[in-house]
Amino acid sequence: MAMAFAVAIGILTVLSGLSVANFVSVARAHALAQVGANESFAILGDPGGGRLLDGGTARLRVNVSVSNPNSRSLVFDTVIYKAWIEDRPRETGSNASRSDALVEDGGSMRWFHKVFSGSNTSSRGAVPAYGVGVVPLVLDLRMVPDPLLFQGVQNITDFAISEGTSPAAIPWLIFILTSLYIDGVPQPESPTAPLYLLSVVRIVLQFGVDYGE
Repeated sequence: MAMAFAVAIGILTVLSGLSVANFVSVARAHALAQVGANESFAILGDPGGGRLLDGGTARLRVNVSVSNPNSRSLVFDTVIYKAWIEDRPRETGSNASRSDALVEDGGSMRWFHKVFSGSNTSSRGAVPAYGVGVVPLVLDLRMVPDPLLFQGVQNITDFAISEGTSPAAIPWLIFILTSLYIDGVPQPESPTAPLYLLSVVRIVLQFGVDYGE
């Protein structure tokens, strides 16, 4: 409640002298914008019976989408991402030393191995008013420069094939933290402006759970 009040005060301060409609549109942008993500996984390279060979590539595609049911357009600033693949070998009692996240799923305990993490600041993609904007992420893992991580994914995907499961069907967990600028909202002139004023010009949205390192 205190944060919402501070943001509202910040909007009034930044938009001082402008119309009530401007205030409402910025407040709605903060309240209504939503982020989602969907992923697809594939193994690329020389044919190996579907297996990830040493010269191959494990590729995860993630489409980060922001819906904007508001009259002000938005612009992506930063997209921070993390992605974990389900570690079935660990769940069946092997490779217990692998660094995984333990996730409770109803009455069961599942292990997920972090494969990708980083940030994207190059897209500057737009989210139109009353529309949806998408930042496509193409995340590749190869033997070089990440041999240990690559071999872990090899083990997980080989195990899936041994169970009769396509590597493309292995579950993933995706975490997204993205910030967007609101079109037409002036930034505070002072670099020492209060945080609530700085937060008015940007929206920060989260998808999924961050299970840490």
